[in-house]
Amino acid sequence: MSGEYNEAMKASDDAKKWSIIGIVISVVCWIFYLIFVFAFGGLAFLGAMSEA
Repeated sequence: MSGEYNEAMKASDDAKKWSIIGIVISVVCWIFYLIFVFAFGGLAFLGAMSEA
């Protein structure tokens, strides 16, 4: 019985670890996405303003 408990605790710890890793990777990807959107959007806006 205690072997199953230990395995369940290990599985729980692994699930927690991977969920945290997934959240961190998602946040980092969103940050890079927003940086690129605003950077290229700002460049496009400046380019359009210089041609007007």
